Amino acid sequence: MEHVVYILYSPGTKRNYKSCTSHLVKRFPSHNIFGKDSTAKYRPWILVHVEFFENKSEALKGKRILNQVLVLLRRMSLYPQKIGVSNSSKSRSNLCSIRV
Repeated sequence: MEHVVYILYSPGTKRNYKSCTSHLVKRFPSHNIFGKDSTAKYRPWILVHVEFFENKSEALKGKRILNQVLVLLRRMSLYPQKIGVSNSSKSRSNLCSIRV
């Protein structure tokens, strides 16, 4: 059965929520309208990303990779000086020296 990994974004709180499901069309209203899950207090949610996978196992792997990428991007924006990103022209040679 096909599964999807999705990201929701709450513009009011600037939070995101990542999950996977086999029924996104049924699941999405539970985030915005029904239910009392962990997403209820951050409504409304906007669907900003969807990836399709052949089965649940592949979707869970995809979600783990997506989480790792998002953590890396968050670190880059929080600590730009630690990864060699700078606006000064003197440090342009450091732009490719990203250390993970």
